[in-house]
Amino acid sequence: MAKRKEIQERQALSFDEKYVLAVKNGRELANTMGHRSISDKFPKDSVGKFLHARNHLKKVFDYYSRSDIQQAMFKYANGRKITYLRLFQPQYERLFSPNDILPLTINSLMEKGKYWPSLHGTVSRYGRSGGRICDVVLEIDYKANWKTCFEISRPIIDMLEDRGVYFKAKFSGHCSIHLIIPAEALMNQGLSIDHPEFFRRLSDLVKKKLRDPKYLDTSFYMQDHFLRLAYSVNENTGLVSLPFNTKDIDKFDPIQAEPEKVIPDINWWSFPKDISKQKDISERMHDFIQFVTKGHTKIASHKVDVELLPTLQVDRKLIQQARQRKKQALREFLPNEGFYDRMIRLGQDLIDLREFLLLDDHDTKVALRTLRHLNRARQNIDIDGIAKKFGIDETDFRLLWKWEQNEPTLKYYSRDEISQIIHSIASGRKVRVGNEDKLVFLQEPVDIMPLIVYTHLISERAKDAFPAIRFTNSKYERTGEIPIACDIKIEFGVKGNDQSVIEVSRPIISLLSGFDISFLIYFDGISGLNIILPYESLPQEGKMASLRHETVLNRLTPLLKRSMQTPGASCSLIRDCDAISLMPYSIHPQTGLICSPLHVSDLRSFSAQNFRPEKIEVDNEWWDISDDAPIALAKFFKQTVIL
Repeated sequence: MAKRKEIQERQALSFDEKYVLAVKNGRELANTMGHRSISDKFPKDSVGKFLHARNHLKKVFDYYSRSDIQQAMFKYANGRKITYLRLFQPQYERLFSPNDILPLTINSLMEKGKYWPSLHGTVSRYGRSGGRICDVVLEIDYKANWKTCFEISRPIIDMLEDRGVYFKAKFSGHCSIHLIIPAEALMNQGLSIDHPEFFRRLSDLVKKKLRDPKYLDTSFYMQDHFLRLAYSVNENTGLVSLPFNTKDIDKFDPIQAEPEKVIPDINWWSFPKDISKQKDISERMHDFIQFVTKGHTKIASHKVDVELLPTLQVDRKLIQQARQRKKQALREFLPNEGFYDRMIRLGQDLIDLREFLLLDDHDTKVALRTLRHLNRARQNIDIDGIAKKFGIDETDFRLLWKWEQNEPTLKYYSRDEISQIIHSIASGRKVRVGNEDKLVFLQEPVDIMPLIVYTHLISERAKDAFPAIRFTNSKYERTGEIPIACDIKIEFGVKGNDQSVIEVSRPIISLLSGFDISFLIYFDGISGLNIILPYESLPQEGKMASLRHETVLNRLTPLLKRSMQTPGASCSLIRDCDAISLMPYSIHPQTGLICSPLHVSDLRSFSAQNFRPEKIEVDNEWWDISDDAPIALAKFFKQTVIL
């Protein structure tokens, strides 16, 4: 409880207060390291997820202590919001000094000790004028091995080089290459870029160059998305996120990214100061931007902005044609992959249409304010009548009002950290969004919002009060036909309203905790708790998602039932490998509460009202399973004669 209170107090601090506190704590810790063994100062689970990682702590500490590394990191980080490790929210508004890098990384290691110390910055940053500018980042997110990832990335590099694009490249420290077009290159020739729209159009072009476009990470359309800082250590591998020249890609070896071998290029992130070079970059980038946007770009003059194309107007005929295509699409029978693409396309179309309708339409905004006033006053609402009064298309107006009524829900799913964590948990599993009849693989975090919009605002199957996402208990091989690993999931039930599901579950929680078993608890979004023994924690002989899984459940069920102490209460195990259940961080379709992860310490102060969307904070480490988890579970299975 003391630790939880400390975390809550820290979260209440401002960005600057958190920064000052982190630097102070980190410096105090760094200063004591000279007086004792470095490894003695850190928790036993600190410094990396991999074996022997503790042996490299001094090496990493010495690396972040180097002034040349600090200067190189600060140059790239300058003006960016900063976070650390796997958090997707800014912890600090910016880095204030290169000298702060060592204490910040050491402080983060104490807070998140299971990983190597790492700093990340937003792809957007404060420019010299004080306004926000944004880099464009392309990455192939293939984690199996770096050589394959590099090969998949080659067509993107070739396209950028063939088009004369000014870009930078760095190794992620794991498998991928980060290809970065600096904001200065996009701004220097006088073009005003809409970053999300430019990124979407560029991604569409890139995907056509790839044999397997699903590996393109499209999360970087968000200007507050995070990217590991250049020269920061990768939190999973301990290798440096190392800048390099793509001309040397065939000579690259991850060994070069070992901290003690890195010699930073302090000018890597510098933009040319030579006027002739700037002019050359300007001309090449102007052509590239026109190629990507096909002319839909503003050219900034000295005092006026001249459009290459006339200002977009709402063409009612085109909108009617789009609606007709939507109706036809809803009647099409498609295989799962085609169905997924259609949901994304139609959902994104609706998102774009709403933004388009709200651009600068004064009448539409006044009409919406009128509806809000009538709604708050609990008066009858005539949507069509108000639309006619203000000269607005009734269908468009109904869309805007329906969106506004669902604003809290849609805002929740649009949060970057929510889409990231849902995508992470769903990896390798099939999901059902809303009440659609097809199970699909969730391909990218950025797909979450279009999927939610489709299933809740477009689909003819939309019937729930809130849009929900469900996932399978099993992980599947790539075709989605054969389950290759299955969780053990326990659900609890009570006989009457006077019984507490928290109390009912305590004997099972005590049993698992007594054997030091890794298990996950989460609130089901309505009244109960679920427990998962994730497949990652199962010993090898228990991971089969077929007959072996059934055998384990048959032998485990009597043991769990004997442990239950409350009369009338029950616990059950989900037997079907293909069964689906509400996904953690999804909204419950009836209650509107979040199906949220819990820790054992949270059960003492459990209240369903703590799971409203606006109160949810993401725990990115909830599903992290230690390497020795299968050992503890194997011991439990052996002693209880389950396997």
